[in-house]
Amino acid sequence: MFYIKTVNKFPLSLSDEIILLLSEKPLDGSKIREMLDLFETRDRKVVWATLDRLVRNKLVKKDKRYGQVIFSLTKAGVEAIPKEPSFIPIPERAWDQKWRVVIFDIPEKARNVRNHFIARLKELGFARLQNSVYLTVHNVCDQVKETAQLMKILPQVKMMVVEKLFIDDWHDFAAKLWDLKNLASRYKGFLERYQNGYHHQKTNPEILKHWLKRARYEYLSILHDDPVLPKELLPPDWEGGKARELWMRLESILETYE
Repeated sequence: MFYIKTVNKFPLSLSDEIILLLSEKPLDGSKIREMLDLFETRDRKVVWATLDRLVRNKLVKKDKRYGQVIFSLTKAGVEAIPKEPSFIPIPERAWDQKWRVVIFDIPEKARNVRNHFIARLKELGFARLQNSVYLTVHNVCDQVKETAQLMKILPQVKMMVVEKLFIDDWHDFAAKLWDLKNLASRYKGFLERYQNGYHHQKTNPEILKHWLKRARYEYLSILHDDPVLPKELLPPDWEGGKARELWMRLESILETYE
């Protein structure tokens, strides 16, 4: 059976946030709460309950050292470190003005297979035009064919390359099909949170590194949902490029910590 991997989206759950913190080094409970509160105030009881659940699930272990309870990741916890979302690479060439259309006929009894296939199409930048009809601007027919073969549904999948779509307003068409308004709002929020740097009073290399890691997860979560459309289809005030430039600067700083 073919499965689409689970994607960790931002904001991370409290469990994922704690696991991400402990991926750097073991910490005591007060330090974990302190680090979490720098970014979002957390109820103390909720934090402790989450830690207890992680311990019960054997993702985190606790030891006593010098009179303190220290939490650290188990082997299973290391494997549960949030995975960075995948994303569509920026195309090296300009759009060839062609659309790739996928039509499929997967029966209701194979709903799980159909849902996984649709999830894969979305990962490749496709959007739903109508029931069982998806399209994208990217030349990814080979990847679609490979996915259909792995899922053993190739006979139920048809692909075509379309050179002309009769659309009156391309910007409105793309905005509705890919929900660009919501995506633009997420890019704007990312820029507002990170473009002016870290401004909390308390700071040290450990805190800055975690702040940069959270920025990475947030940016990649947005990029995971970005169909990476050509400029001909994007609104004039699109800030995806600005967000990418900001992340490249933040990433270069994060590399100095790793």
